[in-house]
Amino acid sequence: MKLVRIFSVVLAVSVSWASAEVLPAVAYSDGVKFDNSFNEAVFREGVTRFQSTYDIDVVEVNPSTADAFESALRDLASQGRSPIVAVGFSYAPALTTVAPEFPDIQFTIIDSVVDLPNVQSLIFKEWEGSFLVGALSAMRTGGAPLGFVGGMDLPFIRGFACGYAQGAQYVDDDSQVMVRMIGDTPQAWSSPERGNELALELVER
Repeated sequence: MKLVRIFSVVLAVSVSWASAEVLPAVAYSDGVKFDNSFNEAVFREGVTRFQSTYDIDVVEVNPSTADAFESALRDLASQGRSPIVAVGFSYAPALTTVAPEFPDIQFTIIDSVVDLPNVQSLIFKEWEGSFLVGALSAMRTGGAPLGFVGGMDLPFIRGFACGYAQGAQYVDDDSQVMVRMIGDTPQAWSSPERGNELALELVER
């Protein structure tokens, strides 16, 4: 996963160029750590691999709500942790507040932009991968309608859906893509049952 690879690179670069002791930390998004999604991917393929490769511990925090993001980042920075990787766009407001308080701490945010000198912002062209998946789907289905089930209804998730539809229509101008979103709150990321329901509804149409 691109997210996981970049997480490892962010920490590895810090190890290679920093003259001071490296004390990395990751702040997971709200929701469960083992969510079969971004949080779990960062842990299993990012944190775990980094620790085994460099023999450096990574401190992890998993705030239960977005209201706790600011205090979580501030606590890590107060401990001298650096770099601190914030997983997800939801950290942007908290990071905008906390990062200026700790100018010597390196922060990274994934899937959002925080324009501050000590913040590295990682964003992606998520629609490009979805375009390929949509094209392959259209090739395999022979003109049958296609479905897309997204998690939380957000612009970048809509970007995934848009790329998927464009890929399908690149192969077949008449391709139909039905789009559904699980919800409009962070709970959507931890609702596989609802995702399954929506997928079944699309199959039955």
